[in-house]
Amino acid sequence: MYADQERGDKNKYQRYLAGMDTIIVEKVASASAYFFEKEGYAIVDVGMASGTSSYILALLFPKTKVIGIDINPKMVTIAKATYTLPNLEFRVDDGETLASLSHEKINGFFNCSSIHHITSFNNYAQQKAFLTLQRQAQLLCDGGILVVRDFVKPEDKDILIQFPDNEQGQFDANLLKQFAQTARSLSPKVETGFPLKTIKFKNREAWQLSYPDAIEFIRRKDYLNDWDIELQEEYGYYSQNEFEDALATIGMRTIVSQPIYNAWIINNRYLNKFQLHELDGTKMGIPPTNFVIAAEKVNAKGTLLRSARHLPIPQNSFIEMQSFINTKTKAVFDVAQRPGDVIDILPYISNGENITLIAKHAYPRPILHQIPSVLDGKRYSGYIVEGVTTQINNTLTLDDMLQASIGLKQDNIDEKHQDLSFYSSPGGVNEMVSTHHVQLTQIPQDLKALGNSSGFNNSGQYRTYDALQLLKSAQVGALPEARLELSIYRLFQHLNLPLGKWLGETIDIAKVSNIKSSRLRELLEVKTQYFERSTKEAGFLNHRRTKFYEYPLDGSEQILEYIEPNTCSSNTMVTLPVFRCEDVIYVGVESRQLPVPQLKENNSHILTAPAFRLPKSIHNLDEMKTHISNKSFFGSEITQMQKLGEKYMPCIGISPEQVYPYVLSISEPTDQLHWVRLNELVKQAKQLRDGHLLIALHRLKHVTNSDNEAN
Repeated sequence: MYADQERGDKNKYQRYLAGMDTIIVEKVASASAYFFEKEGYAIVDVGMASGTSSYILALLFPKTKVIGIDINPKMVTIAKATYTLPNLEFRVDDGETLASLSHEKINGFFNCSSIHHITSFNNYAQQKAFLTLQRQAQLLCDGGILVVRDFVKPEDKDILIQFPDNEQGQFDANLLKQFAQTARSLSPKVETGFPLKTIKFKNREAWQLSYPDAIEFIRRKDYLNDWDIELQEEYGYYSQNEFEDALATIGMRTIVSQPIYNAWIINNRYLNKFQLHELDGTKMGIPPTNFVIAAEKVNAKGTLLRSARHLPIPQNSFIEMQSFINTKTKAVFDVAQRPGDVIDILPYISNGENITLIAKHAYPRPILHQIPSVLDGKRYSGYIVEGVTTQINNTLTLDDMLQASIGLKQDNIDEKHQDLSFYSSPGGVNEMVSTHHVQLTQIPQDLKALGNSSGFNNSGQYRTYDALQLLKSAQVGALPEARLELSIYRLFQHLNLPLGKWLGETIDIAKVSNIKSSRLRELLEVKTQYFERSTKEAGFLNHRRTKFYEYPLDGSEQILEYIEPNTCSSNTMVTLPVFRCEDVIYVGVESRQLPVPQLKENNSHILTAPAFRLPKSIHNLDEMKTHISNKSFFGSEITQMQKLGEKYMPCIGISPEQVYPYVLSISEPTDQLHWVRLNELVKQAKQLRDGHLLIALHRLKHVTNSDNEAN
């Protein structure tokens, strides 16, 4: 049935490819964050169409061969005529069998909207997706990466869809009725289409259908020029759970699994174009536009971290809980503390603008799964990339710590630079993190193994990474550990190196003609001591002790302690209210009184990014935005919320907290916040202590590229 993919004459091919290429740059840029350079190996772009995606990958990884394959010979001919690079080639091959790759050494597969073609043109057979992924896993080298960017099938249930009472709404309603008769047009006549029932809902016409069929319609309703061809395809073949289970079955460890919400598609094709409801009338959130899952091939290692059971807290627990009362407001704060403060070390070697660093690869962090409601749908296996960390030991020098943790010798170290000191979660974790950049003369060939240092059979290994690639990973959500991201930002600032293109959403900053600004130095001079120990608990934090295990391994398990909120969820929204005045960006920071700064530095006053712990009743991003927008924001009103990169975990070893950072536009620069220049805040970052504020500021600096703004 692959012959049915024929798209006609040259003009039809060019129109089809032009439509794809308008968005392919963003797709490849985000997917490339998961791959790595490996000389002598190949990255394969399955279903490469115009070849643009293969060409971009070849530019990004010049030492790696990139092979673009497509079953359609016309596509391959067009690609060969358009793109030429020494490390790039195009082939005709079947994406399911990949017969031409049997003798290649492959460290990456990129499947961009290709697998749904394989299932669609094989009688919509879901098992073809599994066989395709299985074949790719067989061909991958150990540690190789498989990325699928496609569509995700939603929960199989009936819902309602309703369209606006206007000309476009009537057109889409009629198109839906037509689609219900002709969907999956390559099927036998008795299998074409789906059930559609017309009902009255809130005194207007609505349609009851399955959620997957509704999503199939929503995703293609604007593709009118190629409607007959699009009818042949079924976009969704796996749910998110099915993707993750399939990859685990074939020995792939998920790095990240996430729905994608493309802002342009949502604003231009979804918002005010339809409304989805549960059968009981409850409004449903905006569905994702796409889906991406990235996974690593592992041999005889765990693919998932799971909890077995909760255990009682022993008398001499690892985490110590204390409570403190604000003597002015009488507010009580619960605080958790692990033994000792933490040093984050960033060992690196510089070759011009190319920075190679050492970090932990696939370190097991099962606590991140201990959150019932994942607002953005983004999930991890629990094996993450994180920086080199060690507890402060007054008897050891930094050189001693580097030798003990990584195996670096004195002659490997060129220069050391101490940078930030901050609190990862100043509202509830009594822990200060100190960061150090360590420039190396060379990176040893054999870095020290992590062994079972995590308590599990395998704790990953130290590995070299390209620093810019890790920043890209953070921007697409594949680097949830925020402290490493922050250390990389600081290193690039220290070395005065460019950060590269921001991969997240663009940020529109509202302009004002005047603003009452504050000087950071004066704000930092405020000294207070408002807290004392309290015998009364706030009841905010819950101390947990849980036994975790590695699936599917035998005997790899560990008992860990962590904290989570009692009354709220473990989801937090961190905000940066911003304005632009006379080409200068100002950020609104909050003055707070917290016990942790007083415990560490004898000063309870701290400047923070305004943050909100979210209630347990919130289950998705739409509900989160509605909840926050309905609040009075320091005496002002929120007019716009814009995502500032992907969510992150601030203290992944002690809390499952997931933080969603947003830039806010508000009605006016409220006097209840201090308005400080973005450049001043970033330049004086060593004086700031709130980890959330530091991460958000450096992301905003990256987004706005504000180095050239007025000082």
